[in-house]
Amino acid sequence: MKLSDPVILEDGYQDLLIGLEKKPYAAAEGLRNIQRIMATLNPKVIRSKIEDIIENRFVRKLDESGFIDGLYSTR
Repeated sequence: MKLSDPVILEDGYQDLLIGLEKKPYAAAEGLRNIQRIMATLNPKVIRSKIEDIIENRFVRKLDESGFIDGLYSTR
């Protein structure tokens, strides 16, 4: 599917910006929702602790260094 209408492309881009977090830390509640859905197919999934699965170390390091904020700064 190829889109060439600039209005549609801009609308899609703006929707994407609204839906994405600037700092992409993993959200425990979102992963719990996925876990509940997956458990309907495989009940063993529910045994996993979400806190043991989340790894925000890399995002945190980028955040603390100011790298992420720098991506959104205007010059």
